[in-house]
Amino acid sequence: MTQLAEFNEKIRELTEKIASEPENASLYMERAEFYRQQFEAYCQQSGNVMVFDDRESDAFDNALKDYNKAIQLNPKSADAYVSRGNLYARIGYVKYKYTSRIGKFRCYFRDEALEDYNKAIELDPECAEAYFKRGDCYFEIEEYYEALKDYDKYIKLNPNSSDAYAGRGDCYYFMGNYKEALNDYNKAIEFNPECGYCYNSRGHCYFDMKKYIEASEDFHKANLLDAYNDREIDPDPMMKADFSAKMEADHLAERERSEIEHQKAIAQARVDERNKVIQDLSHSIKNLISTVIDPLENLKQEKLVNPQVIENALRGANLVREIVNAMNLSFKGTIDDFYYDAKHNEGKDRLNLQSVLVQSLKYSVGNMFDGKYFNSFMRKYFPEKNIYLEAKSEWTNISQSEYSGIQSFLQKYFFETDIVFSDADKFVMGNEKGSGIKLMILFQEIILNAVKYAAFADREKRFLRIHFLSDEKDISVKVENAFEPTVKTKTSGIGHVIIDNFAKLLKAKPVVTKENHVYSVAIRFPNFWKEQSE
Repeated sequence: MTQLAEFNEKIRELTEKIASEPENASLYMERAEFYRQQFEAYCQQSGNVMVFDDRESDAFDNALKDYNKAIQLNPKSADAYVSRGNLYARIGYVKYKYTSRIGKFRCYFRDEALEDYNKAIELDPECAEAYFKRGDCYFEIEEYYEALKDYDKYIKLNPNSSDAYAGRGDCYYFMGNYKEALNDYNKAIEFNPECGYCYNSRGHCYFDMKKYIEASEDFHKANLLDAYNDREIDPDPMMKADFSAKMEADHLAERERSEIEHQKAIAQARVDERNKVIQDLSHSIKNLISTVIDPLENLKQEKLVNPQVIENALRGANLVREIVNAMNLSFKGTIDDFYYDAKHNEGKDRLNLQSVLVQSLKYSVGNMFDGKYFNSFMRKYFPEKNIYLEAKSEWTNISQSEYSGIQSFLQKYFFETDIVFSDADKFVMGNEKGSGIKLMILFQEIILNAVKYAAFADREKRFLRIHFLSDEKDISVKVENAFEPTVKTKTSGIGHVIIDNFAKLLKAKPVVTKENHVYSVAIRFPNFWKEQSE
């Protein structure tokens, strides 16, 4: 009898039992497990393709329905919530919608899994499996600190678990703490010497520590143990490891070859850069859309239409339109454009530098309420849902005010501020050649990065400083924020490209420093206004 046939027979037997004992929660739990295994078997037969057939869809539906029924019959069962959470997490890639029963699509299903694990822990604070599985979920969404806490708890409950040490080691690895990662991988291998995944992970760690011989040994060991069993493994380092001895012996030759390839890549990158930046600029445009959304949210709450609110919304819409034009100009403009707009600064679209900085700060703060694109930062600022809702409500009301109106809000929900505008409001930039919008984009990206990464500092240590200075020759702006150097987050790097491109137009180079848990970006550019007056 094939495995699928066994599953079908077990499901048939349990269905008969359920017919005679319809209130027996354990029977639904048992049948749900067979439906889950049936689902995975179907997926394996079809090669785990992105589109499901009806067999896969029905098996998933049936498993979920049985877990739901078991929880309905026994809502105090931590095991039931863990099992349903495992269904969500295990096949979190396979949540689908029906489209005429033909096409389905996958997406992450982690929020539902987290909710079930949280409920299981609420019902049973010593439920070890719930901590371990929740740690896996947090790891997959790059909430490494939260994952660490759950792995720590699981290890206290099960101190001999190879999987838990491997999971915690992965957290340390992606946080850049290779020493602790190596310790945990060693411990995982000690408890399970046949764990191919553990050797592979330790190989990655050795490789990044430039211990190529040790890395090569671990990668080969992982291959021998058939490492591709449970977790995903990147095979590329294995290929590198095959040549690790040669890498050390021929290090100088390899560097020369890499430099030649690098120069070729630079030449091609200059051709591709313009299209790439414009294509990936969606989040910058989205930031400016907040200048439309917030005024319109206020408008909805107005009993009588306020012309100023409408004006704010229209101004935001114009900014969104102009940013696209500004991006095109950023690749063909010159510093002469800034001199021109500094001189011809009487148009309706003019911006003074204080307004540029304030609006950039507002865009950045507004993004922290966006759980879809800035989820990891949002969770740090608003660890509880009620705090998030309270802050969002207040932000809707005060987002249209001047900086003085939002200072106390930032102190309450985000960080301490030290902002010195000096005489920034005296420097007015026209926008005929897009210079005003270019400055807006530049400082928006700098301040957005500061607001984002301040989130990972401890609450009492968070701060944001923006200092504006001017003299007869130069204008300088320095943005500093608290940051946690051990935290690494996934990034496209587009923000840095944008900053560098617009800084080049200003004949400026951002100076970045990281020390004593302070991240600083300083930029100095010519005082276009002083030179015009002369």
